[in-house]
Amino acid sequence: TDHVIAVDLDRMIDCEIGGASRYRLGLTRPLIRRAFLEQHHIRYDTTLKVGEDHRLYLECLLAGAIWLQLPDAHYVYVQREGSATSARLMNTLEGKLRVAEDLLQRDSLTPSARHTLQRYRRNIGTLLAYQRVAEPAKARQIGTAFRAAVRNPTFVRRVGSEVPALLRRRWAYHVRGEAHALDMLPPPDVPRPVDA
Repeated sequence: TDHVIAVDLDRMIDCEIGGASRYRLGLTRPLIRRAFLEQHHIRYDTTLKVGEDHRLYLECLLAGAIWLQLPDAHYVYVQREGSATSARLMNTLEGKLRVAEDLLQRDSLTPSARHTLQRYRRNIGTLLAYQRVAEPAKARQIGTAFRAAVRNPTFVRRVGSEVPALLRRRWAYHVRGEAHALDMLPPPDVPRPVDA
C-alpha cells in the first residue's frame, strides 16, 4: 500500500494469516507509548517463545489502541538462521493459536472483541490443520503427513476445495500457454487492488 492505514483489532485480524484482507502487516514493529502500557497494565510476556510480540499487540488493541501503519520502511530487518520467524510456520501458528485461546478466556472481552478473536482462532486452526500435513509432506515424511491428514478432516476439505482452481491454473499454464497462470499474484500489467 502507498498510504497510511489505521489498524484496530478487526483490521489486524483481517490482515493476519488467514484473514480476509489481501494486505499483510508483515513484520510490524509499532512504536507504543510507555504511558499507554502502564495505564492498561500491559507487560511483555517473556515466558513465551513464539507469539510474544503478537500477544503484546493484541493486548494493546484490546485496550483500545489504534496504530497507524506507515507506507515507508523505517528499519532494516535481518532474519538469522534459527530465529523464530525463519522457523516452521507450524510453530508460529501454534503459538498464535495459544495466544488467541488464552485471551478468549477473559471475562472482560466485549462481544465484538470476542467475536473477532473467535474468528481469528478459527482461521489459525484451519491453517494449522493444513500445515500439519503440508510441512511433513514437503519434507518427504509421507507417513507423518498421511497420519496428520487422517486426523485432520479440515485439511481434506481445504485441499478438496482448492483442487479445481489448481487444475484450472495448470491447464492454463501447460495447455493454453498462459505465462502467469501459476503466479500467486496478478500479472505485472494488472494493477493489484489496495485496501482503503
